[in-house]
Amino acid sequence: MNNGSLLSYRYRLLNMLSSGGMSQAYLAEDTQRPSNPQCVVKKLQPLSQDPKLLAIARTLFQREAEVLEHLGEHDRIPRLLAHFEENHEFYLVEEFIEGHTLATELVPGEPWSEVQVIRFLLEILPILEFIHGQNVIHRDIKPDNIIRRARDGRLVLIDFGAVRQVQADLTASNPALAGTIVGTYGYMPTEQAYGHPKLNSDLYALGMICIQAITGLMLTELQVDNETGELQWTEAALVSDGLAAVLSKMVRNQSKDRYNNATDALNALKDSHTQLRPPTAPIHPPTQIPVQTSTPVPAQVAKKNEPPRKFLLPLGIGLAAAAGVVFVGSQIFGAVSDKPQGAFGGDRILDIGVIRYSRSPATGAAATPTSGEAARSNPIVGYNDLTNYFKTKLQERFGNDVSVKLHIVDASSDQALERAKQDIKAQKWELAFTTAPMLSATAVANKYEFAARMSPDRTQSESVLVVRKDSPIKSLDDLNATKTIALADFNSAPGFYMPVYDLYGKTLRVDMNNTSRESISKVRSGQVDVGTSNYSNAVKKATDLRVLHVSRAIPLAGVYLAPTLTKQDQKLVTDLLLSAPPLIQKNARYGAGNPVDYTEFLKVVNRVEEITSCSNWQVNPVNFYCGNVSSKPDSQSAIPENSIVGKTSGYRAYSDRIEFTLQGTERKTYRLILPRTVLDRDPKLDSPAALNFKKVAIKDVQPTEVNGVSELRITAAGQLEVL
Repeated sequence: MNNGSLLSYRYRLLNMLSSGGMSQAYLAEDTQRPSNPQCVVKKLQPLSQDPKLLAIARTLFQREAEVLEHLGEHDRIPRLLAHFEENHEFYLVEEFIEGHTLATELVPGEPWSEVQVIRFLLEILPILEFIHGQNVIHRDIKPDNIIRRARDGRLVLIDFGAVRQVQADLTASNPALAGTIVGTYGYMPTEQAYGHPKLNSDLYALGMICIQAITGLMLTELQVDNETGELQWTEAALVSDGLAAVLSKMVRNQSKDRYNNATDALNALKDSHTQLRPPTAPIHPPTQIPVQTSTPVPAQVAKKNEPPRKFLLPLGIGLAAAAGVVFVGSQIFGAVSDKPQGAFGGDRILDIGVIRYSRSPATGAAATPTSGEAARSNPIVGYNDLTNYFKTKLQERFGNDVSVKLHIVDASSDQALERAKQDIKAQKWELAFTTAPMLSATAVANKYEFAARMSPDRTQSESVLVVRKDSPIKSLDDLNATKTIALADFNSAPGFYMPVYDLYGKTLRVDMNNTSRESISKVRSGQVDVGTSNYSNAVKKATDLRVLHVSRAIPLAGVYLAPTLTKQDQKLVTDLLLSAPPLIQKNARYGAGNPVDYTEFLKVVNRVEEITSCSNWQVNPVNFYCGNVSSKPDSQSAIPENSIVGKTSGYRAYSDRIEFTLQGTERKTYRLILPRTVLDRDPKLDSPAALNFKKVAIKDVQPTEVNGVSELRITAAGQLEVL
C-alpha cells in the first residue's frame, strides 16, 4: 500500500507508522467524516493464501476485533472504530491518541522520586486491572506504548497487538508459520519469551518500567543474581521497604512468585502505603510539554558536570521518518521546539560510520580530489562533504558545542566487514552507511532505524564466480577437491554466502579472507582456480577473465540510525540527511527510498549456515555440505576460571537460535544453545560458520539435563568466549 491509498472507500493512508512481520500500521484520515479526523489503521497480511488458513485468520481476527471493541470502552484505551477485510487482508481502525510517550519522561541518570513512581502505578494499574478483568493480556507493556494524552495529561495504554495476537494464534494453528513472539526484549519475562504469556507477564513489564524510572538506569545496567536469576536493583534507588517489596514481587523471575494480576498488585501497593489516593492530576502537567505538530521533540537533558556518555534506550523503539511529525509504535505525537541539551546519545557528538570500497592502491591510501568526478571515484571526499554539511547545519541550530565525527572502515583491508559489524553491534555508529547487505541486516537485527537507501539508482547486485579465460573449467560441474576458490570472510554476501549457496555439495580447497580485488588478482596470477566478486563493470569488460556463474540477486544496503539516538534526534538527522544538496547525496551514494526487505536474503544466509554446519574452514579441502571432517589439535590458550571448555563440532541453525555440539575437554558432550539475539548483538561473536570447530569457554552457565543431554544455554553477551 502506498501513501494516498483509499481503504474501504473511506480511510486515506497518510504515512506508515510501523512495519514488522505480517503487520503494518498507518496514520490515516477518515474521508467520510466532515473534519477528516486522523486515525490509526493496522493491517494483517497472512503469509499464506491457503483457503483453510485464511478462514482461520478471519475467525481469529473477528474474535480479536470484538475484544478490542469492548476494551475501548475504557477512557484510557484507544477505541476500535472499524474492522474490515479487503483482498484477503485484514484491517483494524483505531482512535488516534495525540500526546508524547512515557519514554520521553524516562531520562537516564535522572531517577524519579518514590512519590512519582507510586502515582504512576496508581494511574496505570487500574487500566491493567480493567484489561485483566476481561482475561486479556496486553503482552507489550513498555514506555513507548504508554502515551501521556495531550488534552488532559492522562496516561493512555496503546498498541494491544491485536493483529499480532491473530498472527500468533494463526502460527500456532500452522507450525510452518511459527517463529513470532509478541513482546519487547527487556520488558518481556521468561514465560512470554517461550510463547506462554500470563496475566502477570504484564506486571513484570510494568515493574521493569518502574525500576527503570526510580533508579534512573538503563535496563542493560541493572544487575541480576547469578544463582537465583532475580533482579538486584534496590541498592541503586532511594526507595522505601514497602515499595521495594511490591516492585520486586512484580519482577520475579518465575511467574508463580509474582502477583496473579493487576488487582492483586494494586491491593498490595495500597496495603504498603495506607494513605495512598488515586492521583487527581498527572505527574507531569501537560503544560510542561505543549503539543504541536511541526517541530522536533527536545532531546533529553544531560546532568551538568557529568562526563558525557551514550545512553542505550530500551529495545523495540520505532520511528517513521516523515516531515514534521514523530511516530512511536502505532501512534503519532507532536512535540515542542527547543535546544537539545543532551543530543546524540548524550555526548552532543553525531558519529557517522562508513565502510568504503576504495578504488585507490592496495594500501587504501587516496588523494584528496576536489572535483565532483574525483569525489565519485574516491567516496571519502563525498562523506567528508556530508560531514561538513551536518556540522554546519547542527551548529547553526544548536551552537558550536555540537560536533560530528566521521569513522571510515576501508574495505581494502583484511576483515573490514567484521570490524564494521562489531561497531554496529556495539552501536558506535549513530548514522551508519552500511554499504554491504550483511551490515544492513546486522543493523536491522540491532534495532537500527531505516533512514535512506544506498545506491538509490540501482535495484540489486549479483555475485559472480570468475575464472581465467584460458581456464579448463567450463562449468560448476568441473569443480572438485583439487580446485582452489578464493572466498571473502564470513560477513560478505558476494564473497561468501552467495557462492557457497551455489556450490552446495562440492568439496574445494579454500583461500579465505579475500576482498573482491584480491580474489580477481589471484585468479589472474594463477594462485587460485576460481575467484568471487561483485558483478561489476570491470568484471564484465575484462578480456582475460570469464564469468563461470552468476548468483541470484543480492539486496542493496541502506543508511540506518542507531537506537541510542532519541526519537527526536533520529527525526532531525533523517530530515537533514534527505535535505542535503543533491551533489552531496550523489557523492555519498545515498538517497530517499523505501526500507529494504532482507527476508529472502537471510533465508540464503541461513541455508548456507545449514550447508556449512559441519565444515571446518581451518583444514583443506572443505566440504560445502555436512559430511565427515577432519580437524587439527587445539592450540593452548588461556582458560578462564570456573569455565566449561570444549570445541564446537557442528551445529543446527534455527530462526531464533543456533545449537552447537560441544565436545568438552573432560570428554563430556553438551548441547550448546546460542540465541540469535545474543549472536547478533555481541561484538565478539562472529557468524555460526566462523564459530564452528573453535575452542570456546562457557562462563557463568550451569548445565541442565534435558532429555538425557547436558544443555548449556547462553543468555547474555560475554558468556561464550572464543579461545
